[in-house]
Amino acid sequence: MYRVLRRMGFRYRNRSTKYLFGDPSLKVRRIRYIRAVRRFRQKNALIAFLDETWLNENYQFRKSWIELDKGKSTGTAEILCKDCGQSHPSGSGKRLVIFDVVTDRGFVPGCGLIWEASKHTGDYHENFNYQNYEKFMKEVVVPRLKEFARLHGYDTVVIVLDNASYHSRLMPQFRRPKRVKKEIQQWLTDHRIEFGARELVAEL
Repeated sequence: MYRVLRRMGFRYRNRSTKYLFGDPSLKVRRIRYIRAVRRFRQKNALIAFLDETWLNENYQFRKSWIELDKGKSTGTAEILCKDCGQSHPSGSGKRLVIFDVVTDRGFVPGCGLIWEASKHTGDYHENFNYQNYEKFMKEVVVPRLKEFARLHGYDTVVIVLDNASYHSRLMPQFRRPKRVKKEIQQWLTDHRIEFGARELVAEL
């Protein structure tokens, strides 16, 4: 690669410009993710992507189409239609948290959820906790995902989600840091969770 870049006219020098380079460990994780998705698709699994976001009640676009007074420059033009359109309330309004599940077949009916945030901090994740999240997953999301998969001819369901704190919790029996690896593997097997035979305890 060094010789190829040299032939192309590049030289390795110190520069004041800062560049962002990817972490090699993130590259490995992306590769593992892509391979896992490919493996699950070969097993005829429905892959469902699950996430949350937020939206202010009075959200609006900063720009819109207006009619200007002809004959005047755009810098000093007067708006001819001052009272046109719907008036917008002041302030950002209530913060709404939005949750949904999507697959390559579209959104899963009945899994969408919108509610008002109880905490108006910068991080909307603070409006979740694992108790409510786990209850909603067991009672709503998982049953409807299974039915959705059955209707579309899939054999199983795989859920893809990020590492938000409320997406997981430490089981009481695994609070000991020096848990025997075989016991952890057995627990994963009992709960039908796939893992690599060469994975370390920290990876499990």
